[in-house]
Amino acid sequence: MLVDEINEKTDYDLLLQPWQQHGNAETRIRVKHKPSEMDSLVRAIQLLGLSRNKALDADRVKAAVETLISNA
Repeated sequence: MLVDEINEKTDYDLLLQPWQQHGNAETRIRVKHKPSEMDSLVRAIQLLGLSRNKALDADRVKAAVETLISNA
Protein backbone atom coordinates (compact mmCIF):
# COMPACT_ATOMS: atom_id res chain seq x y z
CA MET A 1 0.00 0.00 0.00
CA LEU A 2 2.87 2.39 0.80
CA VAL A 3 4.54 1.63 -2.54
CA ASP A 4 1.33 2.55 -4.39
CA GLU A 5 1.09 5.85 -2.53
CA ILE A 6 4.73 6.72 -3.26
CA ASN A 7 4.18 5.87 -6.95
CA GLU A 8 1.17 8.20 -7.11
CA LYS A 9 2.74 11.16 -5.33
CA THR A 10 6.39 11.19 -6.43
CA ASP A 11 8.56 11.01 -9.54
CA TYR A 12 9.61 7.49 -8.56
CA ASP A 13 8.34 4.14 -9.77
CA LEU A 14 8.65 1.52 -7.03
CA LEU A 15 8.04 -2.21 -7.48
CA LEU A 16 8.01 -4.94 -4.85
CA GLN A 17 10.11 -7.96 -5.82
CA PRO A 18 10.25 -11.27 -3.97
CA TRP A 19 13.78 -12.21 -2.92
CA GLN A 20 15.30 -15.37 -1.50
CA GLN A 21 18.22 -14.86 0.87
CA HIS A 22 19.72 -17.75 2.81
CA GLY A 23 16.51 -19.73 2.37
CA ASN A 24 14.34 -16.94 3.75
CA ALA A 25 11.67 -15.21 1.69
CA GLU A 26 12.34 -11.47 1.65
CA THR A 27 10.93 -8.53 -0.28
CA ARG A 28 13.05 -6.00 -2.14
CA ILE A 29 11.91 -2.69 -3.53
CA ARG A 30 13.11 -1.71 -7.00
CA VAL A 31 13.34 2.09 -7.30
CA LYS A 32 13.66 4.03 -10.53
CA HIS A 33 12.62 7.43 -11.84
CA LYS A 34 9.46 7.66 -13.89
CA PRO A 35 10.19 8.72 -17.45
CA SER A 36 9.32 12.34 -18.18
CA GLU A 37 6.71 13.26 -20.77
CA MET A 38 9.51 14.36 -23.10
CA ASP A 39 11.33 11.02 -22.69
CA SER A 40 8.12 9.14 -23.48
CA LEU A 41 7.44 11.32 -26.51
CA VAL A 42 10.99 10.92 -27.86
CA ARG A 43 10.76 7.15 -27.42
CA ALA A 44 7.40 7.05 -29.23
CA ILE A 45 8.82 9.04 -32.15
CA GLN A 46 11.86 6.76 -32.30
CA LEU A 47 9.56 3.71 -32.39
CA LEU A 48 7.57 5.31 -35.21
CA GLY A 49 10.81 5.88 -37.09
CA LEU A 50 11.86 2.26 -36.55
CA SER A 51 8.53 1.06 -37.92
CA ARG A 52 9.55 2.88 -41.13
CA ASN A 53 13.12 1.50 -41.04
CA LYS A 54 14.64 4.77 -39.79
CA ALA A 55 16.83 4.98 -36.68
CA LEU A 56 16.32 8.42 -35.13
CA ASP A 57 18.85 9.95 -32.74
CA ALA A 58 17.20 10.77 -29.41
CA ASP A 59 19.03 14.09 -29.01
CA ARG A 60 17.96 15.28 -32.48
CA VAL A 61 14.35 14.23 -31.89
CA LYS A 62 14.31 16.01 -28.52
CA ALA A 63 15.80 19.17 -30.05
CA ALA A 64 13.20 19.13 -32.85
CA VAL A 65 10.32 18.73 -30.39
CA GLU A 66 11.66 21.49 -28.15
CA THR A 67 11.95 23.77 -31.21
CA LEU A 68 8.36 23.02 -32.19
CA ILE A 69 7.10 23.71 -28.67
CA SER A 70 9.07 26.92 -28.19
CA ASN A 71 7.83 28.33 -31.53
CA ALA A 72 4.18 27.53 -30.80
